[in-house]
Amino acid sequence: MSHENPASIVQGSTHLTREGRKVFIQAVLSKAPWRPYILQPVQGTPEGKTDWHYYNLNGQYYNGTESGHDLVREYKEPVAYEAYVIVWSNGTRDTRCTLRLAEDAAKAYNDERRTTTWKIFKLTGSEEIIDNEPSK
Repeated sequence: MSHENPASIVQGSTHLTREGRKVFIQAVLSKAPWRPYILQPVQGTPEGKTDWHYYNLNGQYYNGTESGHDLVREYKEPVAYEAYVIVWSNGTRDTRCTLRLAEDAAKAYNDERRTTTWKIFKLTGSEEIIDNEPSK
């Protein structure tokens, strides 16, 4: 089988080929009751091309043989996360989700203690980095 999850090949989704190219699925044809099968019911347009390719329901470009054009997995745009870490000169740390909240928290803490200085660091990352990083 070519695709890791053939059920995800639906109209409007984007998938990656073995070559790493994105393919936008334009249509998945339905079989008429009087027709036994449709040879290649999935129609998709590869990234950088204007013509479309036809695929089998399991993502294969050719029947029974592996090809660089085969669809292998669904493509999702990476989601970027960001956070702001406040570090005070006395060693205290805190995290906020926006720069404005971080600045407000730093100023409020500073007003209470009056002897500390602070610095705000921006952290960014994606879901893939979070999921695949070993814990430290």
